[in-house]
Amino acid sequence: MTERVRCAVLGRGRLGYYHAKNLKTEVPGVLLAAVADPTEGRAREIAAELGVEKWFEDPFECLHDPEIDAVVIVTPTSTHAEVIKQAAE
Repeated sequence: MTERVRCAVLGRGRLGYYHAKNLKTEVPGVLLAAVADPTEGRAREIAAELGVEKWFEDPFECLHDPEIDAVVIVTPTSTHAEVIKQAAE
């Protein structure tokens, strides 16, 4: 079996949910490993719905998880630059 890319989705608005669901069900070679959203309860809710073990209320905390290989950034546009910088580090 080929190892899958462990991906996290940061942001769980309408588009974040869409991306998380697609990664979970439609993208070969990807494991949806975590979801993150600062709105209380949202990350936990989507993780439970999609059967994802990890969830974070602090998207930046997710970036430091050594079990995450890649992230899909679906946070508010004004946060993209900072999230990208930290993800790259």
